[in-house]
Amino acid sequence: MVDKIGAAGLDPDYIQTTADTQNTFLGNIAHTEKAFTLSSGAITPTRDRIAVTSESGATDNLDQIVTTNLGANTVLLLTATSGDTITVRDAQGAAGQIHMIDNADFEMSGDEALCVERRGADWYELWRSTAPTQVFSASFVSSEQTLTAGGLLTLAHGLSAVPLLIQGHMVCKTTDAGYAADDTVIVTFDSGSTATANSYGWACYFDSTNVYIRMGSVANFPILANKGTGVQDAGLTLANWKLVVRAFA
Repeated sequence: MVDKIGAAGLDPDYIQTTADTQNTFLGNIAHTEKAFTLSSGAITPTRDRIAVTSESGATDNLDQIVTTNLGANTVLLLTATSGDTITVRDAQGAAGQIHMIDNADFEMSGDEALCVERRGADWYELWRSTAPTQVFSASFVSSEQTLTAGGLLTLAHGLSAVPLLIQGHMVCKTTDAGYAADDTVIVTFDSGSTATANSYGWACYFDSTNVYIRMGSVANFPILANKGTGVQDAGLTLANWKLVVRAFA
């Protein structure tokens, strides 16, 4: 690039297009992420998109963000440099400290991110993006079980804990109530659809070892909506169905 020099010196309309000055403009050159390495728990960024890099090793703590290059109400997006784990520590004192929403430290790695805003001499969390939390750590799926009026199924789930969720799947084996072979229907283990039809219902109870299914006492429980018409169908043929029970903990 050619410098624009006038009689009085540097043209006032000229802006040197370094990587950092470009970052202040909107457009496809703006907000380019840059790595900043920690030094005694602090970084001194010149960008609003920051990859925080450990001072040594793969883990480090971020305690302060130096405000020298950043004006009031500046918003920063922080991530950890690939392979690093950065713990953003809450309210460690001194100018540039970081106040977390939950007043607790935030361990950041991978695709996790933290957005903060400068207010006065300090930084305040606006939001964070964290890795998905696995809701269930273990699951159980039974083999196909035979439905028997008034019967009791005792299924050892092997989860070493009381299940958090139980789900029943009725699998059609032979056409029935409008359902074709291999159609699967999620069922609820309840007492029946009406006060006079409680024997069409069934109950599920469980503990840290087993799932128990007590089946209704009439020969054609449970009640399902006909697949084709939606009309309540209380005439199922039990031999045409199997039950699969799923448990999650």
